[in-house]
Amino acid sequence: MTLIRNLLLLVVFMVFSLTRVYAETPGPIRWYLQSAEQGYASSQFQLGQMYLTGEGVEQDFDQARLWFRLAALQDYPAAQFEMGEIFRLGSGVAIDHAQAYAWYHLAALNKLVAGMEARRRMSGVMDADQIAAAYWQVKLIWKEMAGSAARPLLSDD
Repeated sequence: MTLIRNLLLLVVFMVFSLTRVYAETPGPIRWYLQSAEQGYASSQFQLGQMYLTGEGVEQDFDQARLWFRLAALQDYPAAQFEMGEIFRLGSGVAIDHAQAYAWYHLAALNKLVAGMEARRRMSGVMDADQIAAAYWQVKLIWKEMAGSAARPLLSDD
């Protein structure tokens, strides 16, 4: 139930954010937004990069995390890696090595070399309990990914 509530809050936040951004956004960014809103992971990833770096938009770590997360939940390895970076560096969030490791692990499972290397580096600064917590986070993320994948099949559209 908590997962459903969190997803609904995320959707509401996204709709309000998109409404504000559409009104203020000219040119190519608008196309990324429209494509990302339709669920295209590559566009969601690009928006995450833009918000992370402030390229073409005002830098906003919360928006970057939102767009990276949406792409990452669609099994987009580069977005999974960026989620790891966000939690490792504390970009707009508290530093969380277990979350960082979990996202790096998912990217590594998708054969992203940078994810494999980052996961290896993280394991060097974490103890066994922290790594166990990271694998628990992986399990929770997989559940969320499975729920996201099943949702379109269950819709009335």
